Amino acid sequence: YSYTITFPSPSPSTWYQENVSTKKRRPIIRMEQKITFLLKDPNEIPKKASDDVYLIEGMSDNVGKAIKHLDEAMLSFKKELTVNVGASKSIGSLILSMKDHCLKRYGCTLKEEKGKVIIEGIKNSQCENFLLKALIGDDPYKFPEEWTNYETLAPAKDFFNLVKLEPAELKYKSLKMLLQKTIPTSIIVSIQRIQNIILWKRYVSEKIDAQVLGPHRVNEKILFHGTSLTDPLLIYGSRAGFDVQFAKAGMWGRGLYFAEEAKYSDNYAFQTGKGEWQMLLATVLLGKQIESEPKRELTVPPLLPNSATERYDSVTGVTEGTRVHIIYQNIKCYPIYLITYKKPQSKFIF
Repeated sequence: YSYTITFPSPSPSTWYQENVSTKKRRPIIRMEQKITFLLKDPNEIPKKASDDVYLIEGMSDNVGKAIKHLDEAMLSFKKELTVNVGASKSIGSLILSMKDHCLKRYGCTLKEEKGKVIIEGIKNSQCENFLLKALIGDDPYKFPEEWTNYETLAPAKDFFNLVKLEPAELKYKSLKMLLQKTIPTSIIVSIQRIQNIILWKRYVSEKIDAQVLGPHRVNEKILFHGTSLTDPLLIYGSRAGFDVQFAKAGMWGRGLYFAEEAKYSDNYAFQTGKGEWQMLLATVLLGKQIESEPKRELTVPPLLPNSATERYDSVTGVTEGTRVHIIYQNIKCYPIYLITYKKPQSKFIF
C-alpha cells in the first residue's frame, strides 16, 4: 500500500495518513520514547570527577519536560558543607567578599555560625576546593602585598586612594626604566600606585572565573594605556573603571587598547595642562587570544573555531612598530599605576 502523510498543523492530534488507493484516513499515533535518568547524590560523586552529564533522548516535548524535571530535582540536592575556621580568624569580611562570586559562579550561599562557615548549594568539586582553599588558606580577594594605607577604604564611600612611590624604591626604578625604554627623553614627575578596592575585587573575580577554565584563559600581562582626552581620574577613581562604551573605534574596532611599549601609549597620553602627560599601567587578562589584521568593524572578539557561541577573549596585532592588545570587556583589566611625566620641548635656532 501507498500512503500520504499530512500535517495540517503543529499539533500532533491533527496529523494523519491517507491510503492512496482507498482514500481512507487514519490518525498518526506517535510512538513516544520513555525517558529515564538517574540522579546521583552529590556526596557519592568522586572528588576528582567532573560534573555529571545526563543524556536525554525522545520527542522534543518530552525532552523539554524531562529537562525541567531534572532542573527541579537538582535543586533538591543541596549539599551542605560546614567548615570550622576557628574563632581566632575573622571570616565576616571574607564571606562578604566571596558570596557574590560563589552565588554567580557556583549557585551556592554562605553564612557564618559561631566561627563556622556553612556553605549550601555546592554542585561540583571545583567550587568546594575553591571555598576550602579560601576559608582555610588565603583569601583569594586579598589586596596585593605592596598595598599600603588602604585600611580606611570602604565600598560605601572612600573606596580608592593613590600612594606615591619614592624614587629610591625598586618598583619606582623598574617602572621608570620601562617607560624610558621607548620614551628615553621622558622625565618622571611621579609614579602613583592605584588602590581601588571595588575595581580590584571585580578584576579578581573575573580572574578566578578564567582560572576555572584553565591557565590559558588567564594570560595576564602588564601593559600601557593612554586615555587621550579622558582624565585618568575618571577611570581609576570610579566604580566603573575602564569603560568600553566611551571608547572610539580603532584599527581593531571599538575596544580597550593596551600596548607593550610606552611609546605607543604616549601618542594617546592625557595632557594635564601643566606641561605634563599621564598614562596608566594596567594588568590585563588577555585569555585565549587571536592575532588579527586590522578590522574596524569589531565590537567583540571573533568566534572560536567550530563554535557558534564561544569567542576569543582578546585580539592582538602590530601597529606603529608596537604590539597592541585589545579587549572588549571592562572587567578584564585593572589600572595599577598612574605615571606622570614631562617631555622636553624642542629647541629651534633662528
